[in-house]
Amino acid sequence: MCYFRVGLLNNIRTLFFATLAFLMAVSVSWIGMEKLSVLGMMERWISDVRIASLTPAEPQQPDIIIVSITEDTLRRFPYRSPIDRKFLAKLLQNLQDKQVKAVLLDMLLDQPTEPKKDEILKKVLDNYTPHLAISYVDSKNLLTSFQQEYLNGYLPKGSAGLANLGKDPFDNTVRKFFPGKITTNGEYIPSITANLAQQLGVKPPKETIELAWRGSPNNSDNDGPFRVFPAHMVSFLPADWFKDKIILIGSDLSLRDRHRTPFSVNARNQKGLAQFGMPGIYILAHSLSQILENRTPPTPTPIYNALILSVFALLGSILAWVHLKLWIRLSLIVISIPIFWLGGFYLFKSGGPLVPLILPTMGFLFSFTFSEIYRGWEERKKRAFLKQAFSRYLSPELVDLLVKDPDRLSRGAERRELTFLFTDIEGFTTVSEKSDPHELAPQMNIYLDGVCSTILKHGGMVVDLIGDAVFAMFNAPLDQKDHANRAIACSLEINSVTKEFQKTPEAIRLGFGRTRIGVNTGEALVGNFGAEDRFKYTPLGDAVNTGARIEGLNKYFGTQICASSRSIKSAQTSQHRPIGDIVLKGKKEPITIFEVIPDDMYNNKPYFESYLKAFKLLENNDIEKAQKELEALAKENPQDGCVSFHLKRIEDGQGGTLITMTDK
Repeated sequence: MCYFRVGLLNNIRTLFFATLAFLMAVSVSWIGMEKLSVLGMMERWISDVRIASLTPAEPQQPDIIIVSITEDTLRRFPYRSPIDRKFLAKLLQNLQDKQVKAVLLDMLLDQPTEPKKDEILKKVLDNYTPHLAISYVDSKNLLTSFQQEYLNGYLPKGSAGLANLGKDPFDNTVRKFFPGKITTNGEYIPSITANLAQQLGVKPPKETIELAWRGSPNNSDNDGPFRVFPAHMVSFLPADWFKDKIILIGSDLSLRDRHRTPFSVNARNQKGLAQFGMPGIYILAHSLSQILENRTPPTPTPIYNALILSVFALLGSILAWVHLKLWIRLSLIVISIPIFWLGGFYLFKSGGPLVPLILPTMGFLFSFTFSEIYRGWEERKKRAFLKQAFSRYLSPELVDLLVKDPDRLSRGAERRELTFLFTDIEGFTTVSEKSDPHELAPQMNIYLDGVCSTILKHGGMVVDLIGDAVFAMFNAPLDQKDHANRAIACSLEINSVTKEFQKTPEAIRLGFGRTRIGVNTGEALVGNFGAEDRFKYTPLGDAVNTGARIEGLNKYFGTQICASSRSIKSAQTSQHRPIGDIVLKGKKEPITIFEVIPDDMYNNKPYFESYLKAFKLLENNDIEKAQKELEALAKENPQDGCVSFHLKRIEDGQGGTLITMTDK
């Protein structure tokens, strides 16, 4: 249950920070796009490129005709501006005679010219039967009071429409439909296209929206999205071409009334009109076409943009958390972003919307980056925890290797000679059954800390802790030529440390017994063993089991440290005495077992030499002499368990030094 709760808390914490990284990415991307003009301009420029290069082809608009005032038209008059009013009157009358449905006149009639011609045009305008919308300006910066007054009086009632265009304030590019505004006298005046649309019974948008530009036909015989005729040629053209059509009259001059549009990024688009900007009358044609046809703006709504931003931020977060190497995830980013951008271009070319490209890309990258930063911080914290927590149980060298090279945790093994050390507390089962867990636990922590610290001090690795037992090994994962010597020295120091622990009031009160230690040297497989998602660095082999059995011999011999002959020979130490040739349970061949004796016994040379003499007599099966020597030793040191063990064997009629174990 404890592990489940810890895992659940870790998952909740990870989910929280992943969600936080996602929300931060969405917020930073959205705010950055709104507040940093350079990002907005980049997004709009990329949209302009798609509009200019990939606007889908469509049939020429059937209801709108542009009648343009060209340089050829102006050559017919003695002055260029204002345009000859009598000519305009004849043009409007001719269109009325051809039974057009409506006329949009994109010319500012804000000052008098020749009185008779002005009167002729005024009469035509006042009696005009088709729907009529005329350009209007309400600005003290553009017109004098005289011009404003003249314009207000000259235009027929209800025909005025603002000639403003929806220009981007940052780069002066026309991208939006202008619906109208409240003038200086508090009156709302619609734009010229909105005015004409209302007269035609179509409700125009009340808010600013993106322009849905018409594409040119594929047929090269058609010049552009709208039919265009020079104004001076209209009278010569068939009436059927104009009947029931909507006529937009405006100038198409080289350096006048031209405006930057998305098509300006491609000078070959829209019949080359982008080279010097698009004439205002053409922009009005696109605007009116959008209203009459109820064309959907190409750019998605803010809700759609927020949705696509969220989707890509989520993808970035997922990519950051998948268990793949960093270079693989970075490669996926390098591949996926161009694919997304190409998809955005293809979608628009196929008639889809102008999906934002920079905004979701920012969300994707920010989400990945923020999640990766958190993951990096979490990994560093885990490494610090690994070093702090496992340095108490693993050698510092191994911890450093694991931190620097996590691939060492991959499953696998190698065969090598190792020395194993096992410890156990005498009578601990009884202690644990009788003691209060709250009192026993802290003392066990002190005990285990002393044992493990001693092992690490000598360069060993704590392989496992099982209750009161400690399992350690030497010569892995790093090479230690003196591994047996390290283990023997470590066992002696553990013996001293645990004896001191036994003297503490708490250990005495709890009844802690002696620590028994077994040491064995042999070949074994060592490496990472386990399941795919759970494995540990550990040794496997008969030498490991033998080491555990040797530790268990202490309870029969009354000793504290037992070691195999291979460990003693490898260690090249003289601080030991033989116990016997032991056949472990389940084994056929005997192993010579030695007791690693403490300093006080080793330094008592007469006693030590007397024991060696008695053991030699046992080997030679000289039982009576051996018994006398052992009895003398028992009087001198009644606590010598090894001496007591051999005396008991002699009393039971056993001789020699070959001992067959019936228990583990």
